[in-house]
Amino acid sequence: MTDMRKVFISSAMLGNTNLAKYKSDDFDLQGREFQFPISYMLEQNVEQGDKVLLITNVKQTEYPQRHYEELQAEAVAIAKAHGAEIEFAEVKEYLDYDGVALSSVFKQVADLIQDGDRLYADLTFGTKAFTFAVFIGLAYAAKAGREVDMDTLVYAEMYRGDDGKPEYSKLMDITSLFYINSIVGDAVPGQKDNLDKLLSMFIEV
Repeated sequence: MTDMRKVFISSAMLGNTNLAKYKSDDFDLQGREFQFPISYMLEQNVEQGDKVLLITNVKQTEYPQRHYEELQAEAVAIAKAHGAEIEFAEVKEYLDYDGVALSSVFKQVADLIQDGDRLYADLTFGTKAFTFAVFIGLAYAAKAGREVDMDTLVYAEMYRGDDGKPEYSKLMDITSLFYINSIVGDAVPGQKDNLDKLLSMFIEV
């Protein structure tokens, strides 16, 4: 049991598409078959007595609303199996939005994160601009909050261009990108040469 609240962030799938089966080189999925990538994070990280918040970005149309209900049901079942308390919060994505509306998305996400939270996020679904706003909200909360920890950031490959939709969706750990972004955010003019060398030590091109 921990005093830290565990916060999971995801987006409801937009279209009326059959959800993929998942495989992963980064995570042991233990043969479980969930509908949503964030559910694997819930399954692997929720423990008895945890207080859990699931924040979901939901476009206000039929299919995302339906997928959100399915996600809630899956999350409730996982939390119950682990003896954890779970609450839900919704960040609304409207049909028409602009830069101001996307800034509002950033603010909604940031406002829901509290000091001491441990964060797990899935950036698979949602529009590109909306996902970018969520990422900035997470980065802001992790940097400005007290003891806010970005634990795991995931993305599931849903499309491979001309080859179409793969039989399996590959669930990837992209947490390193979050921390690379932190290095970028702390950089000052004149540091690029030194930071290039530092980054080359742990990033293979």
